[in-house]
Amino acid sequence: MRIPVRLSLSFSLLLVSAAPLPAAGFRASGPPGGDVRILAADRERPGVVYAEASGLFRSADGGGSWSRLPLDVSPVAALAVLPGSGTLLAASGEELYRSLDDGATWSHLSALPPTWYGFKASVEEFIVSGSQTGTVWSLAGQELYRSLDEGVSWELVPIDVGGRVYLNAFSLAIDPSTPSNLYAVVMASGVVRSFDGGAHWELANTGFPTSPFIIEPWSVAVDPNAPSRIYAGLAGGAVYLSLDRGAHWAATGEIVGTHERIRRLSVDALTSAVFATDDGGRVWRSSDRGTTWSALRVVPPAGCWPLGVSRLVPVGDGRTVYAGTPASGALRSDDEGSTWRSLGVLASKPVISLALDPSGPGALFLATPPDLLRSGDGGAAWRAATPGAADSGCASFTVVAADPRGSGTVYGILGGYPGEPLFRSADGGSTWAPAGPSRFIGPQALAVSPVDPKDLYLSIAGDHTPSVRRALAETVDPFDTALYRSRDGGVTVSSEGIPRIGPRPIPIQFVLFDPRDPATVWAGGDALYRKRGSGEWSKLPLPAREFRYGEGFGVVTGIAIDTRTGAVYTAVRGAGVYRSLDDGASWADVSGNLPTDHLPWEETRLRPAATGLALEPSTGKLFLSALTIDLNYGDGRVVRVPGGVYETSDGGTTWESVSEGLPAAGVDQLLLDARGAPMLFAVTTRGRGVSGLFVRDLSAPLRLDAISPASGSTDGGTLVLLSGDGFRPDSAVSVGGSPTTEFTFFSPQEIRVRTGAHPSGLEDVTVTNPDGARATLPAAFFYASWSCEPNSTTLCLESGRFQVGVQGPDGAASAASLTLKSGFFWFDWNQNPQVVVKILDGRSENGHYWIHISALTDAGFTVRVTDRVSGKTRDYVNSAGQALSTIDRTSF
Repeated sequence: MRIPVRLSLSFSLLLVSAAPLPAAGFRASGPPGGDVRILAADRERPGVVYAEASGLFRSADGGGSWSRLPLDVSPVAALAVLPGSGTLLAASGEELYRSLDDGATWSHLSALPPTWYGFKASVEEFIVSGSQTGTVWSLAGQELYRSLDEGVSWELVPIDVGGRVYLNAFSLAIDPSTPSNLYAVVMASGVVRSFDGGAHWELANTGFPTSPFIIEPWSVAVDPNAPSRIYAGLAGGAVYLSLDRGAHWAATGEIVGTHERIRRLSVDALTSAVFATDDGGRVWRSSDRGTTWSALRVVPPAGCWPLGVSRLVPVGDGRTVYAGTPASGALRSDDEGSTWRSLGVLASKPVISLALDPSGPGALFLATPPDLLRSGDGGAAWRAATPGAADSGCASFTVVAADPRGSGTVYGILGGYPGEPLFRSADGGSTWAPAGPSRFIGPQALAVSPVDPKDLYLSIAGDHTPSVRRALAETVDPFDTALYRSRDGGVTVSSEGIPRIGPRPIPIQFVLFDPRDPATVWAGGDALYRKRGSGEWSKLPLPAREFRYGEGFGVVTGIAIDTRTGAVYTAVRGAGVYRSLDDGASWADVSGNLPTDHLPWEETRLRPAATGLALEPSTGKLFLSALTIDLNYGDGRVVRVPGGVYETSDGGTTWESVSEGLPAAGVDQLLLDARGAPMLFAVTTRGRGVSGLFVRDLSAPLRLDAISPASGSTDGGTLVLLSGDGFRPDSAVSVGGSPTTEFTFFSPQEIRVRTGAHPSGLEDVTVTNPDGARATLPAAFFYASWSCEPNSTTLCLESGRFQVGVQGPDGAASAASLTLKSGFFWFDWNQNPQVVVKILDGRSENGHYWIHISALTDAGFTVRVTDRVSGKTRDYVNSAGQALSTIDRTSF
């Protein structure tokens, strides 16, 4: 019998740490912004503040600089700071953690006891109990818990009023002067209070409006300067005040500008200023006990995209207030919220999709609500690529793809409902216009042919509800197929005939034009498909586990093709990575040592929840991205397979996690840019539409090992091959401080240049990368001044190193120069070329100079070549009656 299972993917928030990451690790590369849900300050140590964003960060200077704390769990849902002690409590779901040294080290604590109904409790918030050493309260499963030993052990504190237990508590305030005085908000029951630490409770709703039921409070706060003064936030901007510890309530001045619930109230410990935050993240401040309120512009409005505040923290010094926001990172105000500045610990906006911009190495398109942005330097700087001709309203691009040839043609599907239109730009994203009348539901992938920019494939998710069917009467039918194609730039589209399966069909996850043959196209979804030329799509026989919609296993999420070896790799969610060496006819499991866990009901090993593959073409390194997957069972068992990015250099025999710098919850898009210095981009996710962009430089550290040849003429012109690692197409080379010319990039391990003129002597060779990296080989190249002097019978070739003469039937032949490397000789008075000689510097290829001799006569002659450096001489003899033609690549 199958065990019921609840599938939950552990997503993560976006992080950008100001602390340096290892060279091999990922670093944040997205546009400024960020998602900060939790902020906490140590009220006894000014300047100590903590922020949560797919990991915990600590600042000791009020947000000027930050360090990431080594608690690798995601997401952290609650954080408590015990004032002045360096003790922290953190919760991630049902798991609890404690640090006694400001977050430097962590220990795992026992979970909370079950809730009233017997369920396991996930902590939603910690509340520190004033001056009571070691006492911490928590809201978990909308019930109340207490710890008397800094979180080591916990007890459920039922809110029992006259024998009736009230559930669904979602706000708690503690009197800091008398920590046994508690005030809580209980859903559908209003405010309850206890004056003995939770042993006894009573309702405290006198004065709240009724119509006919109590207008429910949603938040409660105590004024630290006047503990009898209690505030309660209601719906519609109403704030009520009690002057007698909750016995009676009366309305204060109404907050104008909101009709939503006042979700949080905070009171500054020095000035008693009250801050109110509603469900939309808007913030108000009152300096007169709630009589009047002023709106705080913490985050500038962004049209129909509310940014809002997720957490507000007055420090209690009458000036400093911190704010966490879902799109603008962590902010600080030093004037009670009147003005704000970014703290910079989190600096990357939500990312919906990422695509290469063919305009050059490091060029990217990034879709982030509501903008389309463009970077030309690998994400260091961003600028708008606005859909100028499109009246986009509140929509944002969800999928973007460009003509890989760099013609300037770019396509984007603009999110909307019901159905999302395809837009096209002919100028690289500067202006946009609708491509055609077709609209799509849930776009998943776009792919543009590398042969014809008007030939493109579109994948959609679809929706089969009747209301959507009616709304899409004149749009693309999204229910009978998973893939569409347009041959006219999106004006018209047609079905590609790949069938859908399952009650909620799995869309095609990717479309790839084969880099070896653009007429071959690959696609993956419920299976791996391939189409050759004008033929039909064929389903390839992967040996992976059969697709299961209910569990999400078996979805084909990525493909990569090694053009050097012809190997084809594909990734299957939960089943691993497979390789074909015969173009898809047969497949081998190359999951190697990727992490696994058992499914309880069978022997199958569950592998990472793969989301994509990327291959570095010059080295063949393969990268796999995956989300962290948690399968939670009612009896407490958890099947967990970690996500992130994994790398293999041996075709899948061994894998290594290379996720340093990434959130623990994994990656849902992977993109490799190999057009210059190879860069790997990862889009990380924490739920729908909230993610961040990270980049890892795949270049090896710059190193210069050898040059060949090691000498050349002072006149310049010597081709020099440099060997090492970390070379880039935009590297610069100098010899003896003089720049070189004719730079040729072969690989990160090999480049070639031509020397310039330079005085004689032994000189250093230096390679410099644009990022400032420098490698020098001391005294590695010798500039030599050769002693060859040309005359009427002598040629001096290859910058004067070689002296060449010819003895003909009647003595020394006359000489004439053609280039620095070639010339000819004649025997008689009419100067007709009869022997041609060319010498090339082939030392960068095989360590030798190459001697080319061609006779245009059958007369007998001898060519003498002398190396003026080594003194070596060789004669090339042409007997009478023959016509010598020779290439000597080894003698010199």
